[in-house]
Amino acid sequence: MECFCEQKETYELKVEGDVGADPIWCNKCGCNLDIKDILISNTLTNELIEWVNRYGEWIDWDEDKLLPNGIELEEEHNK
Repeated sequence: MECFCEQKETYELKVEGDVGADPIWCNKCGCNLDIKDILISNTLTNELIEWVNRYGEWIDWDEDKLLPNGIELEEEHNK
């Protein structure tokens, strides 16, 4: 998988949610990778996409602030 590392590819991945990004990242350089390039099952791909699409449910986007129980909601999402 191509990334920004010196060797231009990585096999060290991390799963992390972010707004508008696929949930797979290079663990070394932090490059966001296309989930379609990762050799995982369709079931896991769909689960990860559903998970990342819920990212930020603890944020009031109109007010740009956390909801009253935002920290707990984020912790639950990350579990």
